[in-house]
Amino acid sequence: MTNRNQRGVTLIEMMVVVGIIGVLSALAVPQLRVWRDDTRVRSSARSVADAFHVARTEAMRTGNVHIVFLGGDIGFNPLVDGNGNTIIRVLNDGRPGTGDCVVTGSEPVRDYILETGVTLGVTNGVAPAPSDTGVGATPVTFTQPRAGNPAAEWVAFGPDGVPAGVSNTCGLGRIGSGGGAAYVTNGRVDYAVSLTQLGAVRASAWEQEEGAWQ
Repeated sequence: MTNRNQRGVTLIEMMVVVGIIGVLSALAVPQLRVWRDDTRVRSSARSVADAFHVARTEAMRTGNVHIVFLGGDIGFNPLVDGNGNTIIRVLNDGRPGTGDCVVTGSEPVRDYILETGVTLGVTNGVAPAPSDTGVGATPVTFTQPRAGNPAAEWVAFGPDGVPAGVSNTCGLGRIGSGGGAAYVTNGRVDYAVSLTQLGAVRASAWEQEEGAWQ
């Protein structure tokens, strides 16, 4: 006689195993999606921070003004890629007093793209992020240096590496007028990337349970 332990897996046993795998997969997929979406918003926050770091470093290295456009150009025209994802653009705008804040000719440009599903803005955060010295509404709190400090979607770094506000006519403000923050969200999780008046960059995440930026 053939011992039961020596027989192959029966069809019923196989169906049970497949069913268990299906249940486990159904439970895991939503969590994987949440993890993926949260990873994307963290990556996008790093991209914003990288744009600030690169603009500051290159301004000091080259002696040229470097402008960071946060999803919109000097005319408030949206900056997006072919898939509709928001672009954070770093522009080498030339020597102080010679630039026009517009991408022309062979001026060096470096783009950072926010991940799919991530936008500039805030979903849950109800307070300014640490080091956010800007005045205005989110998703970007940088301001123009004149005429009542209206909202801006850009900030500049001079050769000294200190951020300055920029008007929509490309007029640079005084040293230290470029403090503010950019906020990114995936509709569930919020991150903030703050730029101090002296050029230091700080990233924070909104902790829903704490009700504060950490």
